[in-house]
Amino acid sequence: MTSLEQQIVAVDTKFNKYRASANPQFKKTYLKRRMQLLNASKSSDSTTCPTDCSCCSPSTLAKEDVRAATNYLQLRTQLLRKHCKSQGISDLQSTKSFSFTTGESRSPSQASYPRIQKSLSVTFSPSSNLLPSEAYDFRGFHHLSDLHRAAVTHLMFAHNCANTLIASSLDGTLSVYKLESEPPSVSLTLQGHSKGVTDFDISTSNELVVSCSLDGTACLWQLSDGKLLRQVSSACRQGLTSCRFLPGNNNMVVAGSVAGLVQIINISTGIFPVSGTSTVPGSVLCLSAGLQDSLVWAGTDRGTVMSFRVDTRVGKLAKGHRLVVAESGSQRVTSITSRPSTTGQPMLLVSAGNNCLLLYTVTDSLGSLKLHRKFPVVHSDLTLRSTFAPLMSFRSGDCVVSASEDGAVYFFDVSKSSRACINKLQAHSCAAMAVAFNYSETFLATSDKSGLVIVWKR
Repeated sequence: MTSLEQQIVAVDTKFNKYRASANPQFKKTYLKRRMQLLNASKSSDSTTCPTDCSCCSPSTLAKEDVRAATNYLQLRTQLLRKHCKSQGISDLQSTKSFSFTTGESRSPSQASYPRIQKSLSVTFSPSSNLLPSEAYDFRGFHHLSDLHRAAVTHLMFAHNCANTLIASSLDGTLSVYKLESEPPSVSLTLQGHSKGVTDFDISTSNELVVSCSLDGTACLWQLSDGKLLRQVSSACRQGLTSCRFLPGNNNMVVAGSVAGLVQIINISTGIFPVSGTSTVPGSVLCLSAGLQDSLVWAGTDRGTVMSFRVDTRVGKLAKGHRLVVAESGSQRVTSITSRPSTTGQPMLLVSAGNNCLLLYTVTDSLGSLKLHRKFPVVHSDLTLRSTFAPLMSFRSGDCVVSASEDGAVYFFDVSKSSRACINKLQAHSCAAMAVAFNYSETFLATSDKSGLVIVWKR
C-alpha cells in the first residue's frame, strides 16, 4: 500500500466509530470494501510487465498530482465531519488533529517536485531476494475489530499457530480471535478482572493464558474454552502491570507491579515461593523472560532495565545488572522483548519513552547489555510495545517493528545504522499501542488507544 492509500484508510478509520453505531458489522464491512477498492487498481502488480512501466517500477508524481491527493484528503475529511455533525454528533475533537501528508521524499534540490515511491505488494519468502522494504509490504486488512471500549494493551498470537490471536484491553477483558473462520470472529471473551488488563502471556503448549490487571490479580485461563482456572492476588495488593510464563517451567509465572515488586508465582498452586520476590526503584512497567540462561528483564518508569537470574525449579530470583536506558524526557520503559540473534548473541529490544526504540546485545550470563542500534519513534507517555519479526531476510538480518504515538507502525532493518526505517503503516486514527506477528509472518496485528484491532495480511 502506498502512503496515500494508507492515509485514505486512516481518514475513514478515524470517522468509522461515528458510522452506523447500531450496526458494528457494517463498520468492518465498510473498511474492508474501502481496501478492496484501493487495491483494485493494483491487481496487475502480481505479474511483471515485459517492459518498464509505472505499475512495476517506482513512479514520480507531478506537483499537481501531489496537490490533488492532499486536497482529496482534506475535502473528504471536511465532508465526513459535516456529515457527522448533521447526525447530531458533536464530539469530534479527535478528528481535528489529523495531519495531511503525501509520503513524499524531498531533497533540497528537488523541494518543488516531491516524489512518492510506489510500494509493491509481494508475498514474503525466506529464500527470496526481496529488499526488506518489499518483504514487509502488506496487501491490506484481513480483519478489523472494535470490540474493546478502551486501549488494547497487548497482542499475541498463539505459538506456532498462524490463526489464533489474543488481545487484552483496559476495559478489563481479553478477546480470542479465530482468523481462519470466514469472516474472522471473536471466539471467546475472557472476563474476570475488575479493572484494566495490562498484560498476558500464553504457555508454551498453548493450553493456558495468564493475565494481570490493575486490580492487583493474576488470572489463569484455559484457552480452549475460556474457563477461569485460578485467580491470585498480588502480595503487595497493588496493580500488576506485566506477567510472563517462565520458559523453563510454565508452572511458574513472573509478575511486575506498580509497587516495584518482581514476583514469582506458582500459578498451579497460587503460592509465592520463598526468595521469589525482589524490588526495583519505581514501578515495573514490563517484563521479558529470555529463553537462554534463565534470565528475566524488568523495565521501570525510571528509565532502567534490571536483569534477574531465575532458578526455575524452586522459583528463586537473584538480581543481575542494572542499566539506565533513558536519562532524558519521559523515562518510561514500556516494552522489553528478547530473542536469540543470528550473530550468536541474544538481543533485547527496548521501547523507551524518550522517543527511542533501543536494541541491545546481551553480553554475559548475568544480563549485561551493550547498545547495538537506536531507532526514532514517537513515544513519550503511553505504554507502547515493540517486537522482533519472527522470520528474517537472509540478505539483511533481523527486522523490528514498533507502535508509535503518531498512529503509525514502523519497521526497522537492524542491519542498517542509518535510514533504517523500511516501511510504515498508517491506518490507525490515534496512537498505536501494540504490535504482534504470527510465527509465519502472514499476519501482523496492530492495536490503538481507542480499542481498534487491525490484522494486516501479506
